[in-house]
Amino acid sequence: MLINQPIPIADKTVIDLSIESDMNIIIDIIRAVRNIKANLNISPAQIINLHVRGTKEEIKIIKNNIKLLNRIIKVDTLESGMNLIKPKQSATAVIGAIEIFIPLKGLINIEKENDRLNKQIEDMHGRLNAIYKKLGNKKFIDRAPTNVIENEQNKKHNYEATLNKLQKNLKSINE
Repeated sequence: MLINQPIPIADKTVIDLSIESDMNIIIDIIRAVRNIKANLNISPAQIINLHVRGTKEEIKIIKNNIKLLNRIIKVDTLESGMNLIKPKQSATAVIGAIEIFIPLKGLINIEKENDRLNKQIEDMHGRLNAIYKKLGNKKFIDRAPTNVIENEQNKKHNYEATLNKLQKNLKSINE
């Protein structure tokens, strides 16, 4: 039991906002790479090459934390620069002014991934068309309870967001 325990008080004199800002960039990069791996069915343990385009300061932060990135998101090599050209067939993430590219050649079977994404896009179009018909049907709108209509509208928004993500993934692996 924690009776009469002192309440911790932060010592603001030891807080370094610059370091905190740097770590937020690293955390955002980790999150973005993990999302790319998850969206493209790449194992989290898969070693990747990371290409980063950003300012000198941002690149310095990333280079200073490469060991951490290697340990957490399995970065083998890091290429960076302010004028870095996006590698072909790369997944992309944008974090503020930083652009991250992960070349996919050798990580995934591009042809199989194309087929898989196209099937999911086709399925999503079918689902959306069914919802558009429902929501465009005046009789349905007039007779259905409000919660049913709201549910269909929520499904529509979710399906549209999913379709958008699928299309972006398909575009990124083919560029």
